[in-house]
Amino acid sequence: MPKSVFFDTQIVTRVSDGLIAATDWNRLIAEVNHRYQYRVSMNTLLELLNALGGGDENNFEHNRRRILTAADVQGSEFLPLPGQFLRSNILGLPLDRLDFAPPVIKN
Repeated sequence: MPKSVFFDTQIVTRVSDGLIAATDWNRLIAEVNHRYQYRVSMNTLLELLNALGGGDENNFEHNRRRILTAADVQGSEFLPLPGQFLRSNILGLPLDRLDFAPPVIKN
């Protein structure tokens, strides 16, 4: 896994809400992408999804924009879930568990 960077929910929220200027955000992302792989943390995504799911209809687009801000970076990827990371990086096992895969049906 290449060196990665991700941002906390507060950073993404402040960018989306305009408290951090879009020009500053774009400049930061350009610098980050020269050195690191920008990734979205599942914790950040879950916090943003909770706000979306727990908010009222009047704030739906506002909360949706926060998720788009976090994920709408060219070349971004999601960090693996903790179980995926442990399985592949710590235990050296493949991500796919063949014992849970559907059977192959031959005609």
